[in-house]
Amino acid sequence: MLTWPHIKEKRGKLMQIKIHNYTFLLVASLSIIVFSGCAIIEKDNRRTLNFMDEKIQIESTWGKVGAAPVFIPVGTVAAATDMVIVHPLVSIPKAATDTSEVIWENPKGSDFRQMMLLLPKVISTPLYFTGDMTLRCLFPID
Repeated sequence: MLTWPHIKEKRGKLMQIKIHNYTFLLVASLSIIVFSGCAIIEKDNRRTLNFMDEKIQIESTWGKVGAAPVFIPVGTVAAATDMVIVHPLVSIPKAATDTSEVIWENPKGSDFRQMMLLLPKVISTPLYFTGDMTLRCLFPID
């Protein structure tokens, strides 16, 4: 029979497990964001931040200090937008070209062999495209 202290003890262990799971997910998510920073590290891949750098020019030191409370969150949102939205959208045409070149262009073999390979090519096209786009988003591939 379970008494109140036993139930409380089990609940504490469950809470510890949940906290550990959330901590693991948080650390894993932050690691992915930090180590997959291709959109932030490569200058060509951070279009939003480059636009902000060109348009916003503050000369005085006090002006920079005064603008920091506004521009730090704006810059963070711009960097996140580059990494999560802009860079993946720009990677789509390159991934589509790679997929087309590898799977569909320059077929080898007879027409009969190509007809037999049609279904595997159709199935592998979205898989290859997704993998190529993911790698292009995570790493600086040209």
